Amino acid sequence: YEPTDALVMRHILGFIESHFSLPELSFVDFGCGRGRALLMASELPFREVIGVELDPAHCVVARQNVEAYRVKPARPWSRRNGAARAPVRVCCDDVTKFAFPATDLLVYMFNPFRGSVFRTVLDRLASFQREQQRKVHVVLSNPTMEDMLLAHPAFERSYEFQVIASGSSW
Repeated sequence: YEPTDALVMRHILGFIESHFSLPELSFVDFGCGRGRALLMASELPFREVIGVELDPAHCVVARQNVEAYRVKPARPWSRRNGAARAPVRVCCDDVTKFAFPATDLLVYMFNPFRGSVFRTVLDRLASFQREQQRKVHVVLSNPTMEDMLLAHPAFERSYEFQVIASGSSW
C-alpha cells in the first residue's frame, strides 16, 4: 500500500479546480486505499466524491477516516482547514463491475492496477462516455500504465505536468 503524496495531490487538485467546473463532476478514486485522496478532494465542490477499493480492510479504514474527518476535519495537508464541501462515500467493489454515477466523471488513479484490469476499466469508461453522453476525465498519477491509456482510442492527453515531491516525480 502506498498513498498518494499529499503535496502531489494538492497540486493535482489545484489544477483541477482551475480548469474544470467541479459541481458538474463526480470525483471517483479507483483504488482509494485508506482514503487520503478522497478527503482532500472532498474539500472542493465536486458533486460527490467516491472511493472504490477492492480490499475490505482498506475499505474499513477509509470509511473510518471519512467519518473521523467529518468530526475533526483539520489535517496537516488540508487546504481549507478541512471543511468537506462534497459528500463522500467508499464502495468496497471490483472496479471492473463498479456502477458509475450518472454524472460527468473525473476518475483519479494512483497506479491501482495493471494489465487487463486497467484495460477493462478504460473500456468501461469509454462505453459509459459513449452510451451515457457523459464526459470522462482521467487523472493518472504515477502513470505506470500511461502507454495503455494513450493508446486507447477513446482518450487523448489534454494536460500533462510533473510534480516533484519527496525525492520522487510524477
